[in-house]
Amino acid sequence: MGRWDGRYDGGMSPTHWNGSVEVLRRWLKNGSNPVKYGQCWVFAAVMCTVLRCLGIPCRVVSNFQSAHDTDKNLTIDDFFSDYGVRPQQSPDSVWNYHVWVEAWMRRPDLSAGYSYDGWQVVDPTPQEKSNDVYCCGPAPVKAILQGHVDLKYDVPFVFAEVNADRVTWMVFADGSKKKISTDSVSVGQNISTKAVGSDKRVDITANYKYAEGTKKERAVYNLAVKRVNIPGEISNGTHDGKPGVSMKIVELTKPVSGKDIDLKLILNSNDSETRTLVINVNVQAMRYTGIPSSQIQTELKKLKLLPNQDLTIPIHIPFSVYGEKMRESNSIKVSAVVTDKDKSEAVYITEKDLVPESPSLTIKVSTAYSQHCHFAVCQILNFYGL
Repeated sequence: MGRWDGRYDGGMSPTHWNGSVEVLRRWLKNGSNPVKYGQCWVFAAVMCTVLRCLGIPCRVVSNFQSAHDTDKNLTIDDFFSDYGVRPQQSPDSVWNYHVWVEAWMRRPDLSAGYSYDGWQVVDPTPQEKSNDVYCCGPAPVKAILQGHVDLKYDVPFVFAEVNADRVTWMVFADGSKKKISTDSVSVGQNISTKAVGSDKRVDITANYKYAEGTKKERAVYNLAVKRVNIPGEISNGTHDGKPGVSMKIVELTKPVSGKDIDLKLILNSNDSETRTLVINVNVQAMRYTGIPSSQIQTELKKLKLLPNQDLTIPIHIPFSVYGEKMRESNSIKVSAVVTDKDKSEAVYITEKDLVPESPSLTIKVSTAYSQHCHFAVCQILNFYGL
């Protein structure tokens, strides 16, 4: 049974499982009732074990920056309010990572001048319903690579997971929307599986999509959009050309849990105009599923940006403020929404995801205790013949 709200009473936290065997034993002992609780890596590990027991070649796959496309239009719509907050009700999301399974199968049901045999994506995590059932796949990896999203099963959903475009929208107080930017690169990074016979990572991104930025990748994406044939609900939004202001958020030091976080927002004028800017900086705790869990802090400034110059704004996030908010979150999203006071249609957005590292741990023991521990370890190794 899946659970993502951080409350795991009556079961096991998904992060505490260390293998599939215990999950399957509990399932058998409890009369085939759901075992509590799992998330994507747990579901994938159990499915991999079961498929291998059935003699089906199988491997676990991790996709980083994995899109969750709820409306099957192959785009992820990111909404921001005019003060920088990502609404919790945004239907689409991009997960920090997602884990599924590939199983090796023949697909005679699809062969019509093209072979789709081989690796098939089978995703056991209950994300979206397929024919009124929470399931996903088998989806041929070859079909995903070529943009053949009209084939069975659930190919559009998996295609979007690895190759959706991200469209950023500003939502104003009156409910109107403005398209700010389109990102065709960030979704589907470092798609990986474990090497045979070792714990090394094998990059299999090229199995799922052509290199980002190439004409072939765009041609495949456009073919997929054409085959899906479902126009986006908000596809008629406006989109400006080169912005008059460029900006980015930069880490001053590597974020470490337990310490304050310091960054800076850098704005650069790309023309000869002087601008009075209203700058909203918002910080939210995020679950790995791309959903905000809580508000950390927000800051509002009004500053002038001079022609062809940089403007640097420090961003300080105290641990005393963010620490308590991170209990059920593993990342922080810092967003900046900038509007031109004299040109309300000029809106600029940038964001940065932070994953605070765990602090280093140093353990010191006395010489006598160290010798005792060394003796105990040697005894254990000798007992097992190691």
